[in-house]
Amino acid sequence: MDIQQDGGPPDGATGDPSGAEQAEQVARKVILHNGQSLGDVTSVTGVVRELHQQYPGCFQTDVRTPFPDLWQHNPYITPLQPAPDVDEIHLGCDHHEVASVHKSNQHGIHMLEAYCQSLAIALGLTELRPQVVEKQQPDNRICGDIHLSKEELGWMSLPHSRFNVSRYWVLCLGGGKKDCTTKW
Repeated sequence: MDIQQDGGPPDGATGDPSGAEQAEQVARKVILHNGQSLGDVTSVTGVVRELHQQYPGCFQTDVRTPFPDLWQHNPYITPLQPAPDVDEIHLGCDHHEVASVHKSNQHGIHMLEAYCQSLAIALGLTELRPQVVEKQQPDNRICGDIHLSKEELGWMSLPHSRFNVSRYWVLCLGGGKKDCTTKW
């Protein structure tokens, strides 16, 4: 899972996959809805990152999830209100036969990729896929994208306070799922 410091997109954000310069345009406004569990919503954080890294300046994105604190400090989020010029998209249920959100385990693809497929179809994009992990671009991973504030980064972590290990933050998930093992 990417954990980024507040203040902008991660280094290595490359822009749209074709490398073509984006013409000046009005960004499309989108509110993404996902009412599922914390693990699903964490996957959606990675989808928002991929959307903005692959299509920079093309979208203004807001989210509606049961976990609003997960989105604090996320540089890809723009507060939006429902309006006629704002598209509202529900991620999490397959509204398109091609998308693989509920078939990700059977298809052998990660949930993040399945959510990317679903969003690409809903937005009419040619492609939206998690970027391949490369050593030169460590911020492009198939994982969630949680951003911490400068204050939070300064806090002493539990491993640091108990074991004097100060280099890492540790986030623990309380388990997994046997039906969709590619979620985690």
